[in-house]
Amino acid sequence: MDELTHHKSWMKRNRIWFIPFIVVFIIVLIAFFSSGLGGKVADISKAYTDRALYKNAIEEVKKNSKAINILGDIKPIDKMAITEGFVDYSEDNKKVKTSIRLKGTKGQGKLDILAEREKNSWVYKEIKIRIRGLEQPIIIIENK
Repeated sequence: MDELTHHKSWMKRNRIWFIPFIVVFIIVLIAFFSSGLGGKVADISKAYTDRALYKNAIEEVKKNSKAINILGDIKPIDKMAITEGFVDYSEDNKKVKTSIRLKGTKGQGKLDILAEREKNSWVYKEIKIRIRGLEQPIIIIENK
């Protein structure tokens, strides 16, 4: 009963599925970064951390009586609204074009923002709200 049992190493026991998994994983990573999706993920993460961009835009929306009449009291933007939306930063991160979900007590719409960074703050060139059922968007700030 003193027989020694030899155990194969983890790699030898699992190489049948492990090596193909690694190859497929590398192919997926190459496809992801070459398709440009890596840049989109970076843009979303920048927007996610730049809360002032959205907070100040919401303050501008709250000043617009037409938006308040249609949407009601504007709710704060939740964290998922940014990840569900569209974000596109310029290469130097000085300009941003974004669209996110906007909710109010009476309804919801899409908030479109075009802004440029000057020093440490955003200057809004355009803020619009698109609402389903309205032919024209509500213009909060017109392109200057």
